[in-house]
Amino acid sequence: MKRLAIIADVDCPIAKAITEYFQNKNVELELLTSVGSSNNYDLVACVHRRTDLPNAINIHASLLPAFDTENPILDAFMHGVKVTGVTVHHADGKIITQYPLLIGNLTHFDELEGKITEIEKKIYPIVIEKVLNDEVFDFDDLFGGTGCGGCGGCKGCH
Repeated sequence: MKRLAIIADVDCPIAKAITEYFQNKNVELELLTSVGSSNNYDLVACVHRRTDLPNAINIHASLLPAFDTENPILDAFMHGVKVTGVTVHHADGKIITQYPLLIGNLTHFDELEGKITEIEKKIYPIVIEKVLNDEVFDFDDLFGGTGCGGCGGCKGCH
């Protein structure tokens, strides 16, 4: 059985999504609020926390290297960028995957923040599972095998 630690705030919606995703899987999961020793876990999944633990991955609410800050959504919004997104990366900075999000001219900050959170909740549990199983994440894992581009159900092309 694989052991997974999630390091996040107690009320974090992304941590809740991860917990629900792994509920009926052969993974022992523990929610932690601070980074400690990682020796007891196969993987440490941080939610918006910086760490240098060798077996840790993190999710960041921007397309790194852009907006590598404490408030990446706000910073992207205030700079008026038209594309932002989510990055999942290893603690050493090596990127595992990125998911872009277009920002419309009439998008409000709260709407942008909500869309980023929804992407994080969907993508991070799948990437965690792939890393735990020493598999490569592919967007087919997210779009049900149809890939991005012919509508596989995400409705992003409409």
